[in-house]
Amino acid sequence: MRSRTFRLPRPHRLAVRLVGAATLALATACTSTPDRGSPTLDRAESAYRRGDFETASRLAASVENSSQGVISEEAAYVHGLAAARAGRRAEARRAFEIAAGSLDGDLADRARRSLAALDGTAPSAPASTALGTGPVGFTVQAGAFGTEAAARSRAAELDAAARRAGYGPASVRRIGSSRGTLWAVQIGRFGDRRQAGRARDRLGHPEWAIEAVEGP
Repeated sequence: MRSRTFRLPRPHRLAVRLVGAATLALATACTSTPDRGSPTLDRAESAYRRGDFETASRLAASVENSSQGVISEEAAYVHGLAAARAGRRAEARRAFEIAAGSLDGDLADRARRSLAALDGTAPSAPASTALGTGPVGFTVQAGAFGTEAAARSRAAELDAAARRAGYGPASVRRIGSSRGTLWAVQIGRFGDRRQAGRARDRLGHPEWAIEAVEGP
């Protein structure tokens, strides 16, 4: 006896084809390659470090306007640094004022110092801040503490994991902030923010901060 092939009625076949087409379109949209030429904070910082202040200013302003929260405020800070180096003081002031309103105490403090330098009321120029012309890198910051003893205790807890991951010892660094002097626990030195972010993920603490630092 010859077997018969089961076929859906025509309206049902059309519905199946439409659902299949919609599924394919959705899958294509979800796996499409992102626009890698879009401005990023990493590119803005890289442009600043190589002395291309116009490009740095433009890229940072784009990130500032298209982002929210600390990312937008950090971009405003880089925007201010680049605009100041390019001689556009009014633009730099507006950008620094945005960063100075950040809930991130360290970022707000850096921005206020840059504003003071811009006004000539501080001895250092904005370029001497976190993205200055000296050696600059990034670190994973595992917290900031009100006492050095608390910071060193936390660093001792994290030291073995940091060394196993290949990032060297956890260190304690004295920093200034809007809350006064703090002691930060930091792990590793990295060439850019993306490398530091990957290290943070590897350490299993996505809540830790990525901070720009001067020196090795």
